[in-house]
Amino acid sequence: MSTQFHRSPLSLALAVATLAGGALFAHQAAANTAADTTILNVVHVYYQDAGLSTSFEATASASVTVNLVESGLTVTTAIDQTVGSGATATYVYDLTATANGSDTYDVEIAKGATSGVINDAVTYSLLDNTGAAVGAPVAAGVTSVTLGASLITAVTAEDTLQFAGGTLSNISAGDVVVINGESFIVTSVVAGSGASHDNTGATAHTDIGVTTAEVAGVLVLQAHPAGSAVAPSFVSGSTSAVANVGDLVAERVSLAIYSTADTNTAADGTVVHTLESDYNSNGTINTSGDGYANTSNTTTFTGTQLSITKSVRNVTAGEVAYAATTTGDPTDVLEYEVIVENTGGGSAANVYVVDTVPTYTSLVV
Repeated sequence: MSTQFHRSPLSLALAVATLAGGALFAHQAAANTAADTTILNVVHVYYQDAGLSTSFEATASASVTVNLVESGLTVTTAIDQTVGSGATATYVYDLTATANGSDTYDVEIAKGATSGVINDAVTYSLLDNTGAAVGAPVAAGVTSVTLGASLITAVTAEDTLQFAGGTLSNISAGDVVVINGESFIVTSVVAGSGASHDNTGATAHTDIGVTTAEVAGVLVLQAHPAGSAVAPSFVSGSTSAVANVGDLVAERVSLAIYSTADTNTAADGTVVHTLESDYNSNGTINTSGDGYANTSNTTTFTGTQLSITKSVRNVTAGEVAYAATTTGDPTDVLEYEVIVENTGGGSAANVYVVDTVPTYTSLVV
């Protein structure tokens, strides 16, 4: 028995595909499907003519691109420092992405309250994967940082991870990425590309379209000596460097903030600086949302103050103690004592004393 379809509108009930998702928490990976992942659905229709003599086939497709789910940066903290007047305190912070894809973040470095200092300044530099500054320090202010991120779809070798094609934008060789708290250096990147089909859109199609298969993204990683210093062992898990399907691989950037000042009294002085970030990428920091994060530190600059005293004794007269004044006869031998004392909390550098031979005397060697 044969079955024929008559010319009339045809409705098919299709299963609905659901994106994998997870509960949302501040500063955690907000989804377990990477942004820019292409979800391609191709439908085929097969049929014959009324006489059952000729077979036909047609295809159509629809695609979905996974959206970026923004999430604030994870920012490490630093310990307050105490340095001498005129010295520079250096603070290093790690900023790690937590979104499900590449995002641009606003980062503001600002000088806060100061006390008992002059010539104070706060500057910063981005650091490379060895911890060295990239370029000269720049003045505190707002900058933008673009960090890549994606989610693992396969673990293919001890040092090699696979991702949905086209989801590794803004991750390049030499970048630092973090997996489960461990940092690694990217040695090579294959960006890949999402799957596609040329019979697209709401247009009705009567032919067979061509599907271009997904080209997976690939990262090859190595140990990060200036960070975790752990060799990747993603297959065997022989070290702590374990990676699993669905884990977030997020780019990290490090920056150094430099705080310097002179004290203007013998007392200590202080300079406060802050580091704030959000993900609105509009050049201003939203302190009440948009993944806002902040940290601050106080640098104490120790005061430096020298005191000097001078006293004299008459050696010929047998005086033992030094005093502010004494008496003597012509040809008596006088001996002077000079005391220089640091009464401040900081060190004094390049100290030298000049003492001249008084009038009416000559130097005895």
